[in-house]
This record gives sequence, C-alpha cells and structure tokens, in this order.
Amino acid sequence: MQYLQTLRLGALCLCAVWMSACASTGPQQRQAIKPDPAKSAQIAQQAQSKYDAGNFREADGYAKVALALDGDNATALRLAAQIALFRNEPETAIRHYAVLREQASDPDVEGHLGLAYLRSGDADSAKPFLMSALASDPTRWREALALATIERDSGNLQKARDLLSLAEKHSDRPAIVAREIGRVEALSGHYAQALVAYERANPSPLDTNALEIEHRIALAHSGRMDAALEGANATEQSRIYGSLARDAIGKSDKVAAVSLLKRARHASPRHDTVIEELMAEALQLNG
Repeated sequence: MQYLQTLRLGALCLCAVWMSACASTGPQQRQAIKPDPAKSAQIAQQAQSKYDAGNFREADGYAKVALALDGDNATALRLAAQIALFRNEPETAIRHYAVLREQASDPDVEGHLGLAYLRSGDADSAKPFLMSALASDPTRWREALALATIERDSGNLQKARDLLSLAEKHSDRPAIVAREIGRVEALSGHYAQALVAYERANPSPLDTNALEIEHRIALAHSGRMDAALEGANATEQSRIYGSLARDAIGKSDKVAAVSLLKRARHASPRHDTVIEELMAEALQLNG
C-alpha cells in the first residue's frame, strides 16, 4: 500500500511539473488534476515535514502538488512563499503571500509580504506591510531591520537608529544588525561607533567582501590608516581614499580632497567614474 501511495504521489509530482511548464497555454492544462482539498492537506503536511527537515527542494515539490490540488491551501502557500524568498524569487513570494493575506492576515504574513516587496526593490510597497507587522509584534526584528534600511536609504538616520535599537534587542543574529548599525553610524559621521559595530559584525558570513571594505573605511576615518590599508587590494585602497576625499569635500578642503583622489587614482589606475566625479567636484571648490 505504501508503495502504491509513493507511486501515486510521484505521478502527481510529474503532473504538477507538466502543468507548471505549460501553464501559459490556457486553462485546460490547469484542470489536469481534479481539485481535492483533502489530498492537498495531506500532501501539504508532507511538504511541511520536508521543510522542517531542511529538504527545501522536496518541500517545494510537495507544496506545488498540494497547490495544484487546492490553490488556497494555507500551509502550501506559506511554504512555497518562504522557499521562493530563499531562492530570491520575490515576485513568486509576493503572489503567494498576497493570497494568504486575503484569507486571514497576521503579523507573519504582513511581515513576509513586506520583506518580499523589499527584496523585489519596491520599498514603497514594502514599508506599510513591515510597519503593520512590527506594530502588531514589536519583537519582529527582521521587519525592524528592514525598515531601518529603508529609513537609512531615505536619509532618516535617527529613525533608522531607533529601529536598529529595537532590532538589536530582539535579534538572534546580532552580527547582521551590527553591520547595519555600522552603516548608519558611518553615514552619520560617527566613525568610532561605526568601527565598534563593524567589528561586532565580523562573524557574519553575509556579504563578507562588502563588510570588509566598510570596516576598512571606518578604520581610515578613525585615524587608523595603516590598519585600513594593510592587505587591501587596489580597489579597496581606491574606495578608502575616495571615502576620505568625500569627507574632505564636505568640509570644503580642496587641497586634502584632491590629494586623496590622486592617491585613489594611483591605487587603481583604471577609469573609475565615482573617483572622477569626486575629482570634478573637488576641483570646483574654492582655495
């Protein structure tokens, strides 16, 4: 009996794959599997078990079969949406979370819908969902972190700082939050605080190359130029000098800015649009 059930599930999986491949040809193919909410619920539970065991590929396959049998199955929708986010497919996640929200919204759905919109590059659509989730549950640190990045990108650094304090209080991934704190403090010109935050963020495996250059720039702005340049490649050296030059331009220090930008050019001789734009801006300064 178990063998027959396995064969039947395999057939359902193959049918679901076929339906997905030819979905654009019309509604007839979507009727290949007769709706069966009870069977959908059974398969969705198997998808959940696979997901809990870390077998995301199998979980996604089971979830798709469950949705082929019942497109409103909440468990399958949630799993398919979460896996889509893992795979960096935010549009798919948005579609599934939107259906879930129509069924019965909760902070988890609101928050993940906001995160999916943000991943897709639509911060304006993301913000209200993230705010709704955080208002319902202030312990949702990922939503607080996401909102902090939106406020940081909008130049609202104090709002970003407040949200990061909330995220830091509840996060189980302090290194990720620390990195964003470092960015906000660096943008605020508080490089000593940024340096402390970046050093706390060092254990984070995410985007280590970007984190390293941010750390080096904070070292340079904190007066530790030797440490900033130690082991830095040409691109990193150019970025360091460019950041210091941008600070000098902000202080209307033409001599220092031009000198630093010449060093940036020397470190990385290839044409760098950012450095050239900064040089043009520096040369327009008086003095």
